[in-house]
Amino acid sequence: AKVHHLLFAYFQSDQGWEGSSVHPFTRLCPEGQETVHALTRNQDVPERLFESALRLFADSIVLRAGESDRTGELRYYPPVILTFWSGFETFVRRTSELMIATVRSIPGPVASYLQERELYVAPGGAIKERTRFQSVLDRYALLLQYGYKWSPDRGSKYWQRLVAAKKLRDYYTHLDITEPRAISAAQVLEFMESIL
Repeated sequence: AKVHHLLFAYFQSDQGWEGSSVHPFTRLCPEGQETVHALTRNQDVPERLFESALRLFADSIVLRAGESDRTGELRYYPPVILTFWSGFETFVRRTSELMIATVRSIPGPVASYLQERELYVAPGGAIKERTRFQSVLDRYALLLQYGYKWSPDRGSKYWQRLVAAKKLRDYYTHLDITEPRAISAAQVLEFMESIL
């Protein structure tokens, strides 16, 4: 504070500060929780996917530098989009799993929804579990609500940009051959910023 003139008033707040065991968003690892250890070993996967997409985007720009034709070829943009979105989905999955493993008050149905699991009664009366895919944006909103007590405004410009990013990702994942689409470097950059 004296040397760099930084302010530390938030240390004196009633809620404590993040990093302390009394902060409302502090997560504690229960004993014998192998899930947390596995998640910790894979904690950098979302960032590595984001970084891979950024490197591919940069490679595409460098490869095409100086070309006068700015339309036509897709360059590396579809793989950039798919890899960057994969980083986002991995972030949502990993953060959800970590929250479920470390927060005691997550209701069972919410945990099942975030993990894309569903219990059902099979013929003969046995209770079984199956995969039930959920929208990543719905799971993200639920993660924010139960993990951080914040419900996103789905009508806000930031959420709508995320919805538009998903639509662009969906276009390249489930390509409609009858609907040709051009994409620019600026649109790819906007896509990445919308996710971040």
